[in-house]
Amino acid sequence: MNFRIVDTFTDSLARLTSDEQKLVKTTAFDLQINPANPGMQFHRLDKAKDKDFWSVRVSGDLRLIVHKSLGSLLLCFVGHHDKAYEWAERRKLQTHPKTGAAQLVEIREGERQFPLLVDDADWSAAEARAVELIGESDASESAELLKALSFAEESHISDETTEKIVGIISAVLAAARDRWDSTQATLSASELKAYSDASLVLQRLPELPDLTKSWQFHASSAFDRVAAVEPDVDAIEEWIDFAEEIQRTEPRFLAKARFPADYEDKIERLLESAKSEIATEIESDDASDYQEQATRLSSLAASLSRLAGFLGADALRAKDIADRLEARASFLEDEAREREDEEEDHHSDDSDARRDDFDLRNIFVDL
Repeated sequence: MNFRIVDTFTDSLARLTSDEQKLVKTTAFDLQINPANPGMQFHRLDKAKDKDFWSVRVSGDLRLIVHKSLGSLLLCFVGHHDKAYEWAERRKLQTHPKTGAAQLVEIREGERQFPLLVDDADWSAAEARAVELIGESDASESAELLKALSFAEESHISDETTEKIVGIISAVLAAARDRWDSTQATLSASELKAYSDASLVLQRLPELPDLTKSWQFHASSAFDRVAAVEPDVDAIEEWIDFAEEIQRTEPRFLAKARFPADYEDKIERLLESAKSEIATEIESDDASDYQEQATRLSSLAASLSRLAGFLGADALRAKDIADRLEARASFLEDEAREREDEEEDHHSDDSDARRDDFDLRNIFVDL
């Protein structure tokens, strides 16, 4: 198989942490050696316009984007889950019309006219309807509307059209902020990102929605189960997603929330709980149980590595526990593969035994 690496992959790799880069390079090497290895977790990207785009799991949250066709494997991009998928959904591999060389192009579906929006009255009606939709939608649906408007603005159909779209974005942002604040909506990281990204097209940045309730919800969800039961990996990941998005958009909020200073005890309990996961034994011989625990520990390791970016003196300790969790996850993945092989061999032996017990002459013994 022809194995190639493109510039978009190396550029995206450079934006990762050194620990993440090591994981990616190991996965890329394994792909080059044996892309058919069953341990390579390929997932076809159904939403991508190019149906030859696949994701390959590197760790809990990291994904490789590859272009896989007959006889060819192209490493295109690497990033955290949502970002990697969004990148692939807006790209397509095409042949250059003159040189014949393969090239990755960004799909610009927004590059078209708005035939129903002719005069100012039409645009005013569109703006009123967009604001009305915010009043009828939850935070997730409002975020999708903001993403659609941002994409339309990025298409830059014309200066006049772009100006009109920016006006709608401004009105929708104000409506979304008012609705979220009045209903005390709990926002996810992706919803906050949709709001902050859309706001960047305005000359004067608008206020962010009140983040207090959302922050309290995500922090409580991440820590509440730590003392009583095993860590809630999904809740921890969502909390760190939210913390990172706040750090990107309004780092003063984290200072006001006194994070991480006022969370030292909770973080200590989280690290101890995560550390105890390393020695947890699996009371099963089922390969799927081993793989499930490996995936869980890998996700927890990725979250702790990201959490370390917020910590001071505990950063090295968090990274150490994350490395040990990832090592344990790799061990469990190997165990899962061994058990899968044993199960396949067992089924094969049973089939052979049944064939050996079958004697064609016995069918006719009484005839």
